[in-house]
Amino acid sequence: IDGFSQNDTFSNLFVSNVLPEGLHTVSITNELTDPSVPYLDIDYIIWTSSVTPSAFNSAPTVEDTSSLFSFTPTAAWTSQLAPSLTGFSGSSGHQTTSDGASASLSFTGSFVSVFGAVGPLMAPYSVLLDGVPQGMFNATKQTYYNMVEL
Repeated sequence: IDGFSQNDTFSNLFVSNVLPEGLHTVSITNELTDPSVPYLDIDYIIWTSSVTPSAFNSAPTVEDTSSLFSFTPTAAWTSQLAPSLTGFSGSSGHQTTSDGASASLSFTGSFVSVFGAVGPLMAPYSVLLDGVPQGMFNATKQTYYNMVEL
């Protein structure tokens, strides 16, 4: 199996659908452990106030260019994506190769999905939801895919 798909393939990297309705903050942090796989890429976030198929389809989409995002430290992030990182929503994305750099967004709702890229150069990352660790995740995959739910 070579991992090739004729059609674009999207999958979940981080989703929470057990939130009480209200104000929440999601943060994703680059947990760089290997300099040969340094990238964390943020494309966009969606959330809903109730989790139903129709609500998910009409969920607000916040592109990485929105002022609702907070990228820290600012100097660690760029919107000038590496040439190998393509196919982002809205033709834009933010990337970092800095350990500990994070992207955050506050939202009101009960469901959140964060989108970015996975692939051979992508780094592990951690997620905080309302300041509570949600775990360590790994965006390092054999094949590059864009617009993946982190």
